This record gives sequence, C-alpha cells and structure tokens, in this order.
Amino acid sequence: MDGPWSSQSLSSRGRDQEEEGAEPPQASPPTVDYWEPLEALWGQRQQLRERLQEAELELSQRRLELERVTQRQELIKERPALLELERFERRALERKAAELEEELKALADLRADNERLKDENAALIRVISRLAK
Repeated sequence: MDGPWSSQSLSSRGRDQEEEGAEPPQASPPTVDYWEPLEALWGQRQQLRERLQEAELELSQRRLELERVTQRQELIKERPALLELERFERRALERKAAELEEELKALADLRADNERLKDENAALIRVISRLAK
C-alpha cells in the first residue's frame, strides 16, 4: 500500500528535502507508520472471524451429535446400562456445548473490541492527518 502516508513515501520525501538542501522543520513530530498497526488489527480481525466460524461449526456439529444421542436414548430405554452410559455422554456433550457457547460469546466480545480499536485507529489517523496539514 504505497499511499501518501506510507513509510516509504515519507522517507523518500525526507531524502528529497535533504537533497534540495532544505532543512526539515525541527518542531515536527517524529514520523510514525500507522498502517502497520492497522494492518495487524485487520489480520487479528480476520483470525478472529476464522476462529468464530470454526467455533460455530463445531457448536453445530456438537448440537447434531447431542440430538443423535438424545434420539438413541429414546430408542434404547429398555437397556439400563447403555442408557446410563448415554446419559453420561449426553451430559458431557451438554457441557461441551455450554463451553463452546461461552467461547462464542468471548469471540463476540473480542470482535467488538477489535471494531472499537479499528475505530480508534481511524480517528487517530484523521487527527494526525489534520496535524500534518
């Protein structure tokens, strides 16, 4: 992304000023590359989206598996030993589904934090743009 604020563009401007003999202003703030953290946030956001999709897929698979276990339980009521094993399995699946739902909520919170950080970065870039003018 070679834009007017990229580090390459800014460093070439500094060289142009040095070559022309113009002194850079001494009171100017140091040049900071804001694209790098923004790109890192975009990468994190993409990773979070992928993790969220994986968690949603796993949750749906666990729900299907739970439904199958429940159906099997209804069919095999006359066999108490197997029924007890399936109850245990069903409880384990319910716990796993609850854990996945909590993880899904945590991912949603992370997504909200990521959006907030993205908005803050955009605001900082606007402020820096105005200050640079």
